Amino acid sequence: MMETAPRPADADRRRLLRMVEEDEIDLDFVAAEAGDRPLDAGERARHERIRAERGDRFHADLIFALAHERLPPDEAERLWAALRAHRARMALALGRPVSIAVGALDYLTAGASEEGESLVICRERRLASLADVALRDGLTGLFDHATFRARLRGELDRFQRHRSPFAVLLLDVDRFKEVNDRHGHRVGDAVLRRIARLIRDEARRIATPARVGGDELAVLLPGAGPSDAAALGERLRSRIAGAFASLTGVTVSIGVAACPDDAIDLEALLEAADVALYRSKRLGRDRVTRHDELARRKFRESSAVARPLDGRPAS
Repeated sequence: MMETAPRPADADRRRLLRMVEEDEIDLDFVAAEAGDRPLDAGERARHERIRAERGDRFHADLIFALAHERLPPDEAERLWAALRAHRARMALALGRPVSIAVGALDYLTAGASEEGESLVICRERRLASLADVALRDGLTGLFDHATFRARLRGELDRFQRHRSPFAVLLLDVDRFKEVNDRHGHRVGDAVLRRIARLIRDEARRIATPARVGGDELAVLLPGAGPSDAAALGERLRSRIAGAFASLTGVTVSIGVAACPDDAIDLEALLEAADVALYRSKRLGRDRVTRHDELARRKFRESSAVARPLDGRPAS
């Protein structure tokens, strides 16, 4: 019997599952790899497969999942060994099990100073990286909603003191419910992680990228005006559309608002970005909309209504 060619949906799902496998090293994987919990036979086989597939990158991927810090393979391998040894010493001293996350936090904020600074990265960078871990969303590695709002308040305070402009992007994954319904939440989670990684790669280090809802992401851009923020939004939109072009056609809609152009109050600024985001959705998704452009459009439309067609002032 002749074997039928796979349907596009089947090929689509296989590509998505390969993408899931690329993102298999998360915090749960790291904890299991460190021995925080026992592995069954299936999990052991999966860990062995991933170790073999990642090769020299394996320990670097473990450290990145744990601390969101990308290190060269040799440094990552040394750090991983140091973290496990420090965790073991902590457990012995405390008389109880210690997770790899707790051991890493203690080592990188205090314990490493006892062994000198030659291992890995400078102390200030270690502290900043590990302090950030507690403020991040566990799935995507982006900052969480509370941290985003706190940093947004900080930018508003800075604006009040120094008149420093800034902008906000709100991003919503288009048709995300369809991805979850069709392919399952495991694939949906992988899609969010991939998009988050693209945002981190594209945004400047000074920016604050965050997950502010289920499939809603945000970027805070200190020093940026509406045009700069919209340009970044367009780069993000294009990269994300390209990354998923051959998979599910996943895209993002983006709204842009800026301080002081659109608002000088936290809730008003977020509302302005949300209105712009909703406009992107209404116009067909996969696009970037600036709130100030909406305001100018409304002004032009209201002016046109108030004037007769010959252009003379309305009586």
